[in-house]
Amino acid sequence: MSRMVYAHQLPPENDPEAVALARSWIDAARAAQRPGRAMGYAIPSTIIGIVLWGELNRWTGFAMHWYGMAGSAVALGVVLGRPCRSLGALFDRRWAALLFVLGFAMGALGDLYATTALVAARDGIDWLTVITHADVGGWIAGRTPLDWIVAGAGGAGAALAGRPPMDERQLFMQARIDVAAARLDAQEREDAGDAEDAA
Repeated sequence: MSRMVYAHQLPPENDPEAVALARSWIDAARAAQRPGRAMGYAIPSTIIGIVLWGELNRWTGFAMHWYGMAGSAVALGVVLGRPCRSLGALFDRRWAALLFVLGFAMGALGDLYATTALVAARDGIDWLTVITHADVGGWIAGRTPLDWIVAGAGGAGAALAGRPPMDERQLFMQARIDVAAARLDAQEREDAGDAEDAA
């Protein structure tokens, strides 16, 4: 059973032993990262997510309720981010930021895919022809705030699912807790030894 350590028992933030311990954990976490493996999953998953989101919009006729849209976007984001964290042992914050961008892209570009796919089906022409001639500026201008919020929900889902279990700040706090616990245990052993000597 781990020892309970209270705030007043913690060493200061700049305690050399705690800082060294935290730095060793951070260095090990960074060395264990495999971003290539994570991105090898993330890139194709983003493309698949764009298509899935677009097909969902086409199937519902762009008439999903906002909570259905947000929930679907978050779910796709989590499916993107969580395996990336596992496959790549991602630690640095920049990877979570990249996952946010990819998750956001799924929600935003999924709408573009759906719109152009509907036009291609209506006009009986190839989708690639439609997408290469799409008025992207007009499409962006036609997005509502809710569209961007939903895309952001997808990005947030990916970023939160892809972040490490403990970031640098939390590791520094955990190091202070571990150092304090070790010192308290050592002090108890010393006091017990002194008591035996006195007896």
